[in-house]
Amino acid sequence: MIDAQTYMIELLHYVLGEYHAGQNLLGDISNGALRTYVGEADMGGDPVNVETVFRHVLLGDPALKIPVRPSAADYPKPTCTAQSTSATGSVPTYSSGPVTITAATASPSVEWKWINVDADDTLNDSVQGGPTYSYEAASSVPALYLVRTAGEAAAPGTGYAKENWLFYKIEAAGSPKMHVSAISMAVKASGSYKYATATVTLASISNAPVAGATVSGYWTGLAVNSGSATTDTKGQAAFRSNAVGKSATGTFTFCVSNAVLTGWVYDSAANTLTCKSINTP
Repeated sequence: MIDAQTYMIELLHYVLGEYHAGQNLLGDISNGALRTYVGEADMGGDPVNVETVFRHVLLGDPALKIPVRPSAADYPKPTCTAQSTSATGSVPTYSSGPVTITAATASPSVEWKWINVDADDTLNDSVQGGPTYSYEAASSVPALYLVRTAGEAAAPGTGYAKENWLFYKIEAAGSPKMHVSAISMAVKASGSYKYATATVTLASISNAPVAGATVSGYWTGLAVNSGSATTDTKGQAAFRSNAVGKSATGTFTFCVSNAVLTGWVYDSAANTLTCKSINTP
């Protein structure tokens, strides 16, 4: 029967051999150091040396497989464009569909996904051949749409890693438009905490208040959270940040991400502002 110390040494040599067989960058570096130590130290007569080896830690665990970078050059990410003469604004907006989307890629294939963002509905999800692929996005439903394209990675078996995104909108003909006309902010204290409030005002093209719209937004800076609220008869939606310590100093920032109301179009390009900040001493 072998003693415990001999067993640990044999186990160590076995484990080192298995790690070495993996041929990975981190493992090779770590194994080289461990093998040198095992070869030069007295592993049979000094149990402290054995304990030193078994307590050796490199980046959590030298068995972690951090792969060597593939020698093949990565393909560039695909380009994605919406082609139509009727588009307007920084986010292409169309009065009706269909819209032809073209993806160009250097990779053999492109992973394609077409999403109705407002309805959270994936309309198409497929893999298409390169180097170019055109798709007729036939939906004429007024909404914000997202097209995601991903090129095949150069290294075999590593999937689709190079992504590109395209947003576009379809608005119903004659639909009334709303936009953010104002954001007011304040800092309030409560006991040993404080928080910020933001009041968002939605207005029509004629600056009339828009009631019943769902406004979505998010906080950054001292507080990080998000939420949604419905506008009242004054067109105002109220938001509150997470609380922070009363002694905290810095900036609360609130940004509007979207506004939705059936039959209306959120015209973000017409916003007076989208984000606003307030400092707290």
